[in-house]
Formats: sequence, C-alpha cells, structure tokens
Amino acid sequence: MNKALLPWNDFDTGIVIAFLSIGIGFSTYWFQTINPRTRSFFFRNFPSDWQWVSYIGWQRLTGFILMGVIPSVAMSTMTNYTIGALAWRSFNLTDTLSWTVPMTALILPLTYFATRREDSLRTYPQMRVSTWRPVTVFVNSMTWFLYLLGYEMLFRGILFTVCLDQFGFLTALSINLTLYAVTHIPKGASETMGSFLYGTVVCLATVVTGNILVAVVTHVAMALSNDYFSVLHSKEMKFVFTPVEETVN
Repeated sequence: MNKALLPWNDFDTGIVIAFLSIGIGFSTYWFQTINPRTRSFFFRNFPSDWQWVSYIGWQRLTGFILMGVIPSVAMSTMTNYTIGALAWRSFNLTDTLSWTVPMTALILPLTYFATRREDSLRTYPQMRVSTWRPVTVFVNSMTWFLYLLGYEMLFRGILFTVCLDQFGFLTALSINLTLYAVTHIPKGASETMGSFLYGTVVCLATVVTGNILVAVVTHVAMALSNDYFSVLHSKEMKFVFTPVEETVN
C-alpha cells in the first residue's frame, strides 16, 4: 500500500482519539447503565436508601472515567496537546461571566416549567429517592459535576479543539453537534433537538472564552436544576433537611 495514502500527524492522532473516545467510551458507558446485572448488583448489596444513589453515582463516575479521564490521558501522552491546551487556552472573567450568567438565568426558569410535565417527572431525577437529605443532594451534585466535567472535556475540549485546529469553526461545529446529538437519542426527541441549540451556544462560548468553563457550569446548572425542580414538583419525593431523629428507648 502506498504510504502516501496514510498520512499521519498530531491532528490525525487527536481526531482518532476523540472519535474513538466517543464511540467506545459513550457506548461502554451507555450499555453498562442499562445492563440489568449492574442494577441488580447495587440493589442487592446496598441498603434501600442508597440503592439508587449508589447505582446512579456509579454510572456517572464510570462516565467521568471513560469520557473524561481516559481520553484526556491518551491525548496528553500520545499527542502534543496538553490538557490545558484542550480545555483552558485562555481565561477572562468578564468574558466568562458574560456567557455564564445570562445562560444560567435562562436555563433555570426553562427547567422549572419543563420539569412540571409528567413525562419529565417519570424520568428525572435519575436517583428515584423518596427522601432527599443533604447527603443525597451532595452525592447527586458531585457525581453530576464529575460526569459533566468529563463529558464536556471530551466534547468541547478534546473533540471541538482538535477539529477546530484542523478543519476550522464550521466543520468543527458540525461534527460536534452531530455526535453530541447522537448521544442524546436515548433520551428522546426533545432532548436530542435541544442539544443542537445548546451545543451551538457552548461551542461559540468555548471559542470566545478560550476554555470549557461556560460549558461545564451551564451544563451542571441544567442538570441540577432539572433534578431538584423535579423533586419539588414530584408527589412521591421531597427534600428533608432536618436531622434524622434518634429513637429513644
């Protein structure tokens, strides 16, 4: 075979890692989330209050490792890209806030009203816990943060940055939106269509600010508000922030 047909450089390696990380990483994450044996393990070995918390927490930590840690390590060791070059090329507080504040201000009321729908309440929050105590809120919030940090590192850090350097903005955006939307297909048509709009905005924010902070913060805000507004609207779930009373013999 003519070696000229197989050019290979740093960009090629980065793109291969990015695409395989989405293909292998996301599919591995997804199939372990729907594996009945995985769910059975947690529901069989953990107390009732922690079955959903441990099960969903495990899923998100797995996603963080598969889509965030492993691709980042691969990129930093197999290419000339550093993690900083992928996720944090520059930072300006004013620019970052000018995107983060209005986006979050828009996300909160939208999720508040969206979570009142019955179809939304059947899905969210993912942790189907009847009593949401401070420790539940903490674990849910931290695992969401880690999962979305890894997720955004892959999509708006690795994939978008490498494609941007190689192909330019419009091609990088098209690739990013297509793969981002595909990962939302299991969540239904509305989230899949919404991913095009949200993905476009955060890709623009990433270019303007030079980092993935806007994508991470707004995505976390969306996930947490979606969960906690769902608890507020639910008839089966509630927040309990008072200490658990000890039984007096």
